[in-house]
Amino acid sequence: MELADILLEAYRTPSGIPRGTLNFRTLVSSNPGWAGGASGLSEFGTEQMEMIKVSEVRRLVTAERSKTTAGGESSADQAAEQDKV
Repeated sequence: MELADILLEAYRTPSGIPRGTLNFRTLVSSNPGWAGGASGLSEFGTEQMEMIKVSEVRRLVTAERSKTTAGGESSADQAAEQDKV
């Protein structure tokens, strides 16, 4: 299971608003006690930005893997070839 898949567990809520705490071992999410069981707006915004970044990285890695798997050179391989010239 990849990090993005694990983090998505926090979003499995009736409202779709993620909970602020996620146990990586049990995949059970919750909100901190001090929040009274609610999701905080600032924490929600931070979690959204983190998920966007994880999605971007995952998309880049997937694209790179598909290029390499398809028999083409990866961009890292291409850059190494250009350095030789």
